[in-house]
Amino acid sequence: MAEASITINDIVFVVDYGKVKETTYDGLNNTPCLLPSWISQASTRQRRGRAGRVRIGECYHLYPICVYEAFVEYT
Repeated sequence: MAEASITINDIVFVVDYGKVKETTYDGLNNTPCLLPSWISQASTRQRRGRAGRVRIGECYHLYPICVYEAFVEYT
């Protein structure tokens, strides 16, 4: 919910699992499909910023720092 295009001020806790579903095109079947992929470091910072707009918040990342360091900087 914190990843939505609207800002919800009362969000205090964000759980970031490091994935996003992106639309890709399957050329074999000629159809679009949603596939999970890792997020970028910029998306991580954005998700962290969603916690605590009105009061102090916390963001929990469900991946180790070595995985974060392997993320591309920007999408």
